Amino acid sequence: MSTRSRHLFVTLPELAEWLRAALDELGAVAVLYRAPNVPLELWDSRQESLAGAFWVFVAERPVDLATARADDLHPGMWGWVHLDVPRSEGDALLISQVAVKSDWWDSEKQRVMNNPAGLKLFDKLWRRLKKHVKFPVWARNRISGAEESYRDTGYSEAAARWFERGGQLRQWGVTNVEFIIRPATPGAGSESEPRSRPQGTRSRSRRRSTS
Repeated sequence: MSTRSRHLFVTLPELAEWLRAALDELGAVAVLYRAPNVPLELWDSRQESLAGAFWVFVAERPVDLATARADDLHPGMWGWVHLDVPRSEGDALLISQVAVKSDWWDSEKQRVMNNPAGLKLFDKLWRRLKKHVKFPVWARNRISGAEESYRDTGYSEAAARWFERGGQLRQWGVTNVEFIIRPATPGAGSESEPRSRPQGTRSRSRRRSTS
């Protein structure tokens, strides 16, 4: 199994701008997922339509939405890269994930299949997104007070302003962990290998897996 993922704090206007530029450079398209009972649709580049989506998938052309169904997602098979649409809850900006999984279960062949196209697309997309992001973010366990630097988790300029003005940085469904942005220190501007999550954290995904 091959998976790749990165996490970041970013606002909706920023992601819409970054995504428009990345799609143009890559010659790719974005597919919006709203709910299992709502048909998938191609993103029209408007921030307003992105705001109404739950997930957005980046895909190489061509994309056949006649055969890709919202209630039967197989992004690994299709080579699609998954992004959480940025959201906030009250004064908390929620963490977003960029991820890909290259394998899937073929029920007809009764074996695991692999499509490396999604991994390649992930690398191309992340190279374009991460140039807008600073690292690291600190995670603090609100119960024990333990802290850890997450050098693979980044934040945008607007996310930094959100935090500086008293807003929280959180992970959906996790109440005992908060994230902190601290003034940059020498050598703290680039990402490194992922670190384990603080005790009590879990994936932000709020619905079924998109494997």
